[in-house]
Amino acid sequence: MRLFYFLLAFCILPSLIAQDVDFYEKTNIYLRQIIKEDKVDYLKARQLLQDQEHLLSQINAEKLSDLSNSERKAFLINAYNLFVVFDIAEYYPVWSVKAIPDFFILKKWSVGDKLYSLDDIEKMILAIDTDPRIHFALVCGAKDCPKLQTYAYVPSEIDNQLNQVTTNFINDLNKVLDYRGQLELSKIFSWNGEDFLIKSDIHSYINKYRYQKVNASSKPLYKEYDWSLNEYVAPTILEESAQRYYYSRLYGKGQYEAHLFNNYFTASDVPQFDGDFNKRSNFFTMWGQFLYGYSDKLNIGFDIRLRSVNQNFRENTSSWDAFKFKNEGLEADSTGRLFYSRTALTGIGPKVKYQPLKNIPNITFQHTLLLPLGKNLEGSESEGYIDWNNPILINQAFYDQDLGSDLSLFLEFGITVESLSGSVFRQSEGFYQLSTPFNIIMSYFMDDRSTLYGLVNATPRWANTVNEDLEVIRRSDSFNQFGLGYKYFFTDNIQMEVLYTVFNGTVTNRKASTFNIGFRYYGR
Repeated sequence: MRLFYFLLAFCILPSLIAQDVDFYEKTNIYLRQIIKEDKVDYLKARQLLQDQEHLLSQINAEKLSDLSNSERKAFLINAYNLFVVFDIAEYYPVWSVKAIPDFFILKKWSVGDKLYSLDDIEKMILAIDTDPRIHFALVCGAKDCPKLQTYAYVPSEIDNQLNQVTTNFINDLNKVLDYRGQLELSKIFSWNGEDFLIKSDIHSYINKYRYQKVNASSKPLYKEYDWSLNEYVAPTILEESAQRYYYSRLYGKGQYEAHLFNNYFTASDVPQFDGDFNKRSNFFTMWGQFLYGYSDKLNIGFDIRLRSVNQNFRENTSSWDAFKFKNEGLEADSTGRLFYSRTALTGIGPKVKYQPLKNIPNITFQHTLLLPLGKNLEGSESEGYIDWNNPILINQAFYDQDLGSDLSLFLEFGITVESLSGSVFRQSEGFYQLSTPFNIIMSYFMDDRSTLYGLVNATPRWANTVNEDLEVIRRSDSFNQFGLGYKYFFTDNIQMEVLYTVFNGTVTNRKASTFNIGFRYYGR
């Protein structure tokens, strides 16, 4: 029998002990879900009705007479603050608690099987201990009231917690400001003046917690109280997504971008002395890109690439023939010169973007591995070049810096390996290209929806041939470009971008330019 009672106590006692602990932990969990950027997400609170009912049940079941002073103080502060949130959430959307009839005295809440108004509960707490710090722990749902913390007040830490919220409030210059002989104070000091004057004058009490002491001769002046709701309003996609203007930033969890970017490159070579260097090259590349915010430190996605290529001679083609999307194999004109057209989906692959430095959010890295689709992308006896037969590895580092309210500087450095294969490591013969592009973009924010920017690019590039003896024959094929672009948001979710650039390459007398148009959709 003794064993039975022992086992019964062993099973029941932990659950009884856990009830008190559970209330504080449950309050912690609840507060962390509804508080965002020091404001309360009342829409979220309305969705947590099951959590609310559980907390109300625990508050009602508590026997206040069994609690010590510190336990009762912590418990009632939490109950009071929860009741404020619950009541506002019931009426939400509402501009202020002032719009809820007799908010502090009309509605009764069950605490320990007895009914109390918010006003009653505040008096109960102060009756325990005439501690002025309590006024900085109790919330009222207004912008000028003390902030609702993301944690529950607990008996073992109540003194330290009250010290912290009091220090935070008194050092907030919107609540206490000593300026030119006037001490501008929150009206909380006026409404509860007797509490603050129990042991000292108002200046001495403030200086007990103030980092920068106030002048004892400054005249107290009580500011108008802002009763508008301390609500968290989710920003629009346009407000929220710094990624649109700052490419170094990451999307937050659940945000995403779908991007379609079209690049048209056309180049013509001026005839040389032998008259044979008279070719036109047209490349149309469509990038489909998707990026998803796994967290605010890590974004993941993928890229897909479609290409249309046209290589011909100027007398036989126009600058826009790649838009014909033809597939014509290698052919020769009457002089024996070769020309072709080719269209294909050429690559797809994953990418990852992340913030490597915890305290420097404007530096990010991105890696993309584009895997080839199709065969003989580099050409054969019957087909011309359209893309690389082997994977392409694109490594990028991004940095943004504001230059005032309307200007921003963007820097990008990359290392790109095209045709990633054994030849890169000199394990087999073959060909690959290595480039280190560097971009500078200066953006001017004309308004909330329009951005004008200038681009300067320098791309050192080396074409590497690895022969059968595994020797590398390297040839420089660098270029630079200059461009002007414009971005515009049609809606909060859809942005269009246009860009024109001119190329200067190592091939002499080459005239090249790009025409670009892109569309981004932002969602969450």
